[in-house]
Amino acid sequence: MEKFQDYVSDFKAFTEQVVLPEQKRTGKKLFLLSHSMGGMIVSRYLQSNESPYDAQVLSAPLFEMYTRPATEAEVFANAVRAIAAGNGGQYYQGRGNYNPEAPFAPNPLTTSPARFEKQAKLAKEYAETVVGGQSNQWMKAFIEEAGSLLGAQTRITVPTLLLQAGNDRIAEAQRQNEFCREAPECRVLAFAESKHHFFLEADSIRESVLRKIEALFQ
Repeated sequence: MEKFQDYVSDFKAFTEQVVLPEQKRTGKKLFLLSHSMGGMIVSRYLQSNESPYDAQVLSAPLFEMYTRPATEAEVFANAVRAIAAGNGGQYYQGRGNYNPEAPFAPNPLTTSPARFEKQAKLAKEYAETVVGGQSNQWMKAFIEEAGSLLGAQTRITVPTLLLQAGNDRIAEAQRQNEFCREAPECRVLAFAESKHHFFLEADSIRESVLRKIEALFQ
């Protein structure tokens, strides 16, 4: 990834070329569900475009990466140094290829062994869809974009439900809370026991999440 805005431009094109023509044909309401980095993409889109969507759910939006014990600034500096050394396309330190043989514990996505195993099985079956960890260039571009997220969220007027995972080790909660405080129609719903991926979670969490989404998307 050279520029994060490429993702935003792609989503804008998808909305205009696919979603809106279909909505014109059917006359149905438009609802937007995004997860993790998808939440960052659609939020940047909504900050600079009039929304055709009637409501949205942000599932564990990745507005700030969980980088502890390092700070975001330290991660950015490391990425910049790696890029300067000609290693922009290499994995950021500690990142690597996705490993479908990785054990259940520890994992940052789910507390459900069954869904963890199913995800690994699908990754083996459809290996071409699997992505690995972040590159140095990706890390730099993402942190730059994330740093400019706050301050423009007042432009997002679409009703928004932000699902927050209390045991998230991929996305930090602080910037999620700051974002939602200033977005006029945003509310945070936290699930204390959940890890990052609500849709891979145990039934006790997942079913509650799906009910909340269904209630908003009426």
